[in-house]
Amino acid sequence: MERRGQQEIAGFVIMVVLVVVALLVFLAISVKKQDNAVSSELVSGLLSSVLRQTTECIIRDPTPANIQELIVDVHSGGKMQDCGNGREKGEYLEEFLPIVLERANKINTAFSAWQISVLDSNDEVVSGGVYFNKICESGKPGKSERVSIGNDLKVEMYLCLDVYD
Repeated sequence: MERRGQQEIAGFVIMVVLVVVALLVFLAISVKKQDNAVSSELVSGLLSSVLRQTTECIIRDPTPANIQELIVDVHSGGKMQDCGNGREKGEYLEEFLPIVLERANKINTAFSAWQISVLDSNDEVVSGGVYFNKICESGKPGKSERVSIGNDLKVEMYLCLDVYD
């Protein structure tokens, strides 16, 4: 009789261990999915904000262009190469994007590296259409978001996310 009781207790312990392991696996998967959702929202919101940032370049008098308008103008052969302030538009964009993203990172402190690519209608990077601050340390591209910005152009942003404890 004692032996049978021990077998039942051993069986019960095994069942409890299996249930606990299954719960831990489920918990680990659900936490990973939540992290991805948060970082996708971060990339989407950041890209939207960056594209709406006003620059010092004047494409149409008298209003300064935002980054989206400037990217479209630079990569679709805009008539004027000058910003209206003596600076070339492409060079201004290369200098201004890092400043905007550095400011945003001071607020979020969530990413270590970024890359913005301008793509044509075939999803290929246009000439001179890659802007970045540094390569992702992990070598992986990180989270990305892509939006259409007009004239058959798209902008794709990659962020390498840091994990803070």
